[in-house]
Amino acid sequence: MSVKRLNQLGKVSKYIMGIAILIMAITVYFSQMIVFYIALGLFLVGLLMSMIMSVLKPFIMDKVLDIEALEKQGLTIVNCPHCHKKNVLEDKYCIYCQSPLDE
Repeated sequence: MSVKRLNQLGKVSKYIMGIAILIMAITVYFSQMIVFYIALGLFLVGLLMSMIMSVLKPFIMDKVLDIEALEKQGLTIVNCPHCHKKNVLEDKYCIYCQSPLDE
């Protein structure tokens, strides 16, 4: 899952929560408790999605390399022999597929 996709899912979860709050506000006015409970469930789904996205984001962002900043620090950038993605040579294993970089 990419960072862009993760941000899109985060926006979707916020839209779901917003729509659920709007539905809850309307149902309180019209005294429709069944619809209120459905909206409450929808809100909880959006909240759960938002929480999952916030937990996953650091793990996905950890795999994003700032190549220019790493080269300025004097680190060598190489391609993984297995998945062909960019890695830092000083690491033992690829951050994407965990295969050894010194093959």
